[in-house]
Amino acid sequence: MKRSKAGRFYQSGKKLQIELRRAIVDQYGEGKNVYTIANETNLDTRTVKKTLEEYMSTGDLDYSGKAHGSKTRIANETVILAIEYYLHLKPSMYLQEIQKRLLSDGICLQNNVPSVSYIHKIIKDRLGYTRKKLTVKAKEGLTDQVQVKFDHFLDSIEDINPLKIHCFDESSVIMTTGNRHYGYSELGQRAFEIQKYASNATFTVNLLQSPLGVDYFNIIDGPSNGLQLVNFFVEALNETDIYGNSKLSPGDVIVLDNCGFHHGQLAETHLRNLLQQYGITLAFLPPYHPELNTCEHSFSKMKYYLRRHETYTTMYPELAICDAINEISRNECFGFAKHCGYIL
Repeated sequence: MKRSKAGRFYQSGKKLQIELRRAIVDQYGEGKNVYTIANETNLDTRTVKKTLEEYMSTGDLDYSGKAHGSKTRIANETVILAIEYYLHLKPSMYLQEIQKRLLSDGICLQNNVPSVSYIHKIIKDRLGYTRKKLTVKAKEGLTDQVQVKFDHFLDSIEDINPLKIHCFDESSVIMTTGNRHYGYSELGQRAFEIQKYASNATFTVNLLQSPLGVDYFNIIDGPSNGLQLVNFFVEALNETDIYGNSKLSPGDVIVLDNCGFHHGQLAETHLRNLLQQYGITLAFLPPYHPELNTCEHSFSKMKYYLRRHETYTTMYPELAICDAINEISRNECFGFAKHCGYIL
């Protein structure tokens, strides 16, 4: 047994009795300072400080961690809920950002904030989150005006035979962006985040497809424009299947996104008039809803193919793109249409 400066006998390495720890915390909650508590409990001021620090760090009076040595920082429920809230708002948040946010929001103090590695452990073990590629949602797409257009689009295609719907889209083969691609979310759930989008193309792939398969595609150097769009459909209207039947026929609906040059004064007018000559209707997706375009899934598969055949793609990019598109089967296109909600 040893004797403290305050005259109390204690055993080295053994924690204070639970009654004393509770008394310290209660008195601190009443507004008393460390020195007053030390005098009234006949404890050393260092013991009082350490007891309070441990309680603020763990939130547990009966925590049975180490009494000496390095600090063991255990997150209480408030910290865990805060981390869950931060990741709900911004799944791509870095661990260092979470740590700084815990400090700036006053949830933790400098002496008890969890380390970066422990925050990672909380996310993985306590919250059950995994890191995955982000599915980005445009902030601009959350307005009431966009929602009205979304509802109008669904109403306009409700009575159309889904096999008559042909989606068109362009995609760059090489794309650069400063946005983050990965973030945290619950196991089995996608990680959504609102971001701005930026891209730079080396080749542009134009693709037209329906639930029955890829109708037509071409590859151009650099970015596309209104003239390239009209020329694409001039060629697509002459495409036939293996039986000699036209890929596009009267009653079909061509669905485009809201890319700027799609709405160009000359491009949209010429394209609409061209399609009307064949009895085909031109429709546009609601703004900021690329998930309704089946081509997005085909482009995802195309780029996966190009990544798997990196050397081939580097040496013969156009041939690699053709092979990637040709690998997209009719069954997959049907599945893409079903995933986008055109087929129940």
